[in-house]
Amino acid sequence: MKLASVGHTRRQWLFGMAGAALASSQPRNRIYNPQLAAHMSLWLEEAEFRNQHLGDILEEAFLSTEHAGFRRIELTSEFLSPDLRVRTQRMLGRTKLQPAVLFTYGPLYERAAADASRAEVVEIARQMEGFDTRFVNFSPAPRADGRPKTAEELETQAYQLNLMGQDLTKAGMGLMVHHDQNAMEDNAREWRYTRAHTETGLVSFCLDVDWVTRAGLNPLALIDTAGARLRNLHLRNPRMGDYQELLRDGDINMLAISRFLRDSSYDGFLTVELLYDQNTRRQYPVTEALSLSRWYMQEVFGSRPGNPPVDMGPHVRERKS
Repeated sequence: MKLASVGHTRRQWLFGMAGAALASSQPRNRIYNPQLAAHMSLWLEEAEFRNQHLGDILEEAFLSTEHAGFRRIELTSEFLSPDLRVRTQRMLGRTKLQPAVLFTYGPLYERAAADASRAEVVEIARQMEGFDTRFVNFSPAPRADGRPKTAEELETQAYQLNLMGQDLTKAGMGLMVHHDQNAMEDNAREWRYTRAHTETGLVSFCLDVDWVTRAGLNPLALIDTAGARLRNLHLRNPRMGDYQELLRDGDINMLAISRFLRDSSYDGFLTVELLYDQNTRRQYPVTEALSLSRWYMQEVFGSRPGNPPVDMGPHVRERKS
């Protein structure tokens, strides 16, 4: 990406776009200090892979993630279903895992469904009181027919995100907006609309570099466009388009992303989000896959030239053979 475009975008941050407030949603620390987390959606896939219910492996999910060296997690709302909520809260108390981010989803582009989604978000935020949860990461659902949302639907969605941000502020949490691959189509039309029509002080963003890349876009360009409103990156790296069982080198240039983040003094979350499909070649137990992913994060994102490295978590027993 050309330096000229970077400078232009940063000027836009300073002077505001589409009526957004000048202040960023989070104060900048002026140093590169990312916060590593593990996305717990991996365990939803693992339960499905084993033909089990999430509750059957719930304790394993928390203990294995902790054993792999992670201290922060992005907890999915499935762990807070009525039949699992008490057990999940008990495991959070038993381990040293901080559910720093809570991931959930729902429709927002229609008024009636949006009101229900906002009420659900407020309720699960209430359930996480006392667990040091900082953000809700909300993923607006696509249209049921898969077609792009209309301008009116995008306006409704942006308005509802602002209201959700207000609701969560009252609960002592911040709001991030996640996206699926659909939101990246047509040069990220939906994502760009959301960024331009939501309030800076109420709505931050989470970028999934894999979905961005699969839509044919450059992750660095959108990271730059998000600016100080970027508070989370979901990281996985396919190889030849197929998901890998752990985070390592692949189709996406993670080193270039890490350099850009250092130059930007990024201090948000870096979340390892592993996905599996029928083409994924699996060699390791989940705990070891998570552990090796964390070591990769330390090597690529933990370095800070001229300063002590960022600590991506304590050493663990698993080692590369």
